[in-house]
Amino acid sequence: MFFPGTVPKEVLDAMITFEQFLERVSLYPDEDQMRAINADVNCVVSAGAGSGKTMVLSYRFVRLVLERKARFDQILTLTFTRKAAREMHERIHDHLFLCTDDEEIRSQLASFSSAPISTIDAFCTQVLKGSAHEHGLSPEFQVDDEANLDLARRVAVELLEKTPQDRGARMLSILYSPDAIEEVLLSLSKKYPMGVEFEAKRVADEIRTKIREEYQRLRTAFEEFLVYYQNLVRGGTRTYEIPEKIAEFTQMWLKIFEEGEEEAILKALVGNLGYFDKIRSNETNESLVSIRESREKYLDIRKRLAVCAAFFLNEENLEPVVEFVAKFLEGHRIQKRAASIVTFADISNLAIKSLTDDKELRAFYKQAYRYIMIDEFQDNNEEQKHLLYLLAEKEGSEVDGIPSVADLSQDKLFFVGDEKQSIYRFRGSDVSVFKALAKELQGIGGMSVKLPKNYRSEPDLISWFNEIFPSIMKNESEPFEADFEPLEFREPKEGIDPKITLAIKPYVKNPEPAGEAMAEPSLAEAYHLAKKIRHILTSDEYLIPTKNGSPRKPEPNEIAILLRSTSNQYHLERALRLFSIPYTVQIARSLFLEAIINDFHAMLQLLIHPSDRLSYAVVLRSPFCFIDDSALVELLQSEELFTVVDTLSEVDKKKMVRMKHFFEDLKEAATVQRLERLIFMLWHESGYAHHYIQNPDYHSDIEHYELLYRLAQTFQEKGRTLSEFLDYLRNRLGRNERPDEMDLIKETKEGVQIMSVHKAKGLEFPIVIVANAGVTILGGGNSPPSNYPYPLPDFFDQMILMGEKGEEKQIGNIDELFNDKTSGSQELAELKRLLYVALTRAETHLIISGYFHRNNRNFKGKLSSFLQHLCKALGIENPEDPSLEHGKVRLELIEDVPSDVFYRDLEADVPIEELKPWYESVDAPYQAEALRYAVTALAPEVERTFVKELPAIASDVFLGEKECSALFGTFVHRLIEAHLKKEDLSDPLFYMEDSFKELLTTRETEAVLSDALLLSDNFIHSRLCVDEVLDHPFKSEMSFFSRLQHEGRTVVAEGVIDLLVDRGDEILVIDFKSDRFVDEEVHRFQIETYIDAARRLYKKKTSGLIVYLRDIARSIRYEG
Repeated sequence: MFFPGTVPKEVLDAMITFEQFLERVSLYPDEDQMRAINADVNCVVSAGAGSGKTMVLSYRFVRLVLERKARFDQILTLTFTRKAAREMHERIHDHLFLCTDDEEIRSQLASFSSAPISTIDAFCTQVLKGSAHEHGLSPEFQVDDEANLDLARRVAVELLEKTPQDRGARMLSILYSPDAIEEVLLSLSKKYPMGVEFEAKRVADEIRTKIREEYQRLRTAFEEFLVYYQNLVRGGTRTYEIPEKIAEFTQMWLKIFEEGEEEAILKALVGNLGYFDKIRSNETNESLVSIRESREKYLDIRKRLAVCAAFFLNEENLEPVVEFVAKFLEGHRIQKRAASIVTFADISNLAIKSLTDDKELRAFYKQAYRYIMIDEFQDNNEEQKHLLYLLAEKEGSEVDGIPSVADLSQDKLFFVGDEKQSIYRFRGSDVSVFKALAKELQGIGGMSVKLPKNYRSEPDLISWFNEIFPSIMKNESEPFEADFEPLEFREPKEGIDPKITLAIKPYVKNPEPAGEAMAEPSLAEAYHLAKKIRHILTSDEYLIPTKNGSPRKPEPNEIAILLRSTSNQYHLERALRLFSIPYTVQIARSLFLEAIINDFHAMLQLLIHPSDRLSYAVVLRSPFCFIDDSALVELLQSEELFTVVDTLSEVDKKKMVRMKHFFEDLKEAATVQRLERLIFMLWHESGYAHHYIQNPDYHSDIEHYELLYRLAQTFQEKGRTLSEFLDYLRNRLGRNERPDEMDLIKETKEGVQIMSVHKAKGLEFPIVIVANAGVTILGGGNSPPSNYPYPLPDFFDQMILMGEKGEEKQIGNIDELFNDKTSGSQELAELKRLLYVALTRAETHLIISGYFHRNNRNFKGKLSSFLQHLCKALGIENPEDPSLEHGKVRLELIEDVPSDVFYRDLEADVPIEELKPWYESVDAPYQAEALRYAVTALAPEVERTFVKELPAIASDVFLGEKECSALFGTFVHRLIEAHLKKEDLSDPLFYMEDSFKELLTTRETEAVLSDALLLSDNFIHSRLCVDEVLDHPFKSEMSFFSRLQHEGRTVVAEGVIDLLVDRGDEILVIDFKSDRFVDEEVHRFQIETYIDAARRLYKKKTSGLIVYLRDIARSIRYEG
């Protein structure tokens, strides 16, 4: 890198200038875009929808490299999603590839794959990997939210069982049911990620201090109100009851405060003294009008004082509950460190903590990156801003804590965002941070650039947006509201007539019973849209532009259906299938309702439980076999799966023979192959896929295989077993929910695109349909109050009286005291931004549809649905008879449809009369036999006349009595593993199961520790370990499945190999025995099973060792 004015002449002559680069690309920046690209100071770019922000980011990157202001690896580029990072990387690479006649650029491109272009989460992960040891983590930590919750659940259960007499535990047990306690603690584990300190005494003291400060503030305001009200009603008119009540309670309250007895004040505050009813809206008396106008604020203060009083009356419960929460959080963090499991919240907090505390690390990253560019910053928050400020601090200056704006370099940061597109509040984004950013940076010489021109949408669409959004996004100086400014637009495309359609199903107050059953409104809407899409695809009414040529009809994949909520997605899928319209989904809401999931689950279930006749029946009737009902009974009565019976037709006999061979292959694969490979076999090798491919009506269902394959892949990546995968599927079959375990990234898209508005962020489509626009939000949000010091579970149970009539309210916490009442308003503000994002995805045509119901038919007050906002902006006032007189929008009314329109008539293959006797018959229940066994359970029963005894250890006295020999063996195995991995053994009890510790007294624990270290040292320092294990790759505690014959059946043996050593041309399987006796028959069966499994898996010569840890010399070797 050369600094300005220092580039040698010969280098300058060979350089490609940025102007030359612009001549080589197809898109030339406009004036506003060029200002942003050329920014050489800290800059905030406000980029509206379709304004070319990605181009601005990529061009600026290229300019900095071409002008030798930085190498590509000195420009940190951060995006919000992995997909955006991948696309940004490809785009910048393509731009630089146009400049390969510049030798410097050509040399940099050779290693461009390592360019620091990533998500903020990925960057934080990189920072944390370099400092993981400082936080007690392995650098190989894994991000696994579900495993994290499992750890939290385990810690919660163990803590509650271990310390039932703990005062905090007792308090929670009184206030919550057992299941509710667990859920509350799990919720707390998310609110206090690693890096967030929670020291019990300090937390309790801070809460007390904050409540006392709030109490004094509220009490002062309350007394001022009392005096103010007393003066208003003194000597004034008392023509009805309220003024008299106000005069009475103000006098009583002022007397109570004057006497100053604290207990009397608190008890009065939790009572109903000081409440009064509403004053008539037509009241004209000035004093009463003043009271009416201030009543809401007065009552809010009165109710908050009641919460304070409830706390003070139960203050002794705070410390025990806080201490219990601290124990839980610390226990959870210990388990996370031991398992090397973290969440993204942990990573972000710990990365910022590392950069804050470790000034050398901060200096390293500051020097590594000359420039930092951040995309979509409106979806970040104060925490991410702190991260960037740490990286942008002036060189040579590492201040304590987070740098202020004055501490920043003046030319390092380049933010891009759009406050109108901030839609990730549920992930912690805070639009107010982005809104304040430009002013902050301008204070140190930075600049702000706006990109107002939308190049995506047709001018008619932009004009309509400019008409409706000023009223929808009207902002009264709230920091969480977006400020809408009119968008500029490009020239219209030739021959295009953009259409905006609003399809509404009116509200029916008292529907009259019809002659036939009608579908519910969401199904009627789905039917209307599917019919509309068919019209779009077949008519010339919705033509779209082409790059070179006349307008044309759209293809299905050029239509997107966007949903704010995917709860009714399945209805849309049903309607599209009905009209044979192909589609693809980004969120697999209906996955567990589909036949393929049920069929695949049944086939996999037979691998584990071959006697499950219900699953067998499902498989026989599915596309795997398509066996007629007439032969089904006889097949189900046969003990052997996929056998050929006489009643089968010749065609069905061939099916059964083929399926039997396939099932054997599947069983073999289940012992050695990955989960997704089994799904692949079920789809491709069984013939199942052929059924879907040959029938055009089922082509849209093919995607469900892809989703199931990805789900299996996700389970495999997390190290889960086939049994766990089946349990997961079984618990969700027939339920309309999305699989949270996977994030499906699609490279190709076929058919109409169905996705959430969030998934559509950053995308564009020729035709956009915003469906289910009438869906409402509840308001209130899920975020804790912004100024609530520490979220806690309930820690008291206090009844307070609210209102003049003494309405009772049970409270157990202080969260209401700190609720600033903006959470609901923030959620409603984000709804407006979601609507903006949804509508601005459209390039050419836009359709919005929804139906009115009881909860969204009011256009006054706070509006909670897209439909309400649009109707109010368009002047539609009557939800029972919506109408539009003029304007750009075409109104369509959604009509009712019969409920049976979604069901096809299917003819039975066999007359029902013939099947009636079979359906009416009752057979004895089948006895299911397990297919999977632990290896030890399969050992042959032999008569033992003599077993060898090994040397005794001190722990033998109580290990047998307490039935914890297996736990002792596990402890010894873990110590050996820790030795081999060279882990820190300064605290060997760290490797002991908590359940084992709970069984032992202090003296017994000391004896167990001494014996365990003795046995582990016996092996570690043995000649056997030195010769056979050390200096070779190894795996410990390796789970496996293996097929073998047992009592005339093929079953799956499940086991865990203690130590597997890869000696190059040979695999050595070691099974440790800490037992006192040598049972050669059982031990031989175990090691031979392990040897067979390892040989199948590694395809190498395999031998085994039974290592008797009490006497290494007695160890036995078995050749495979």
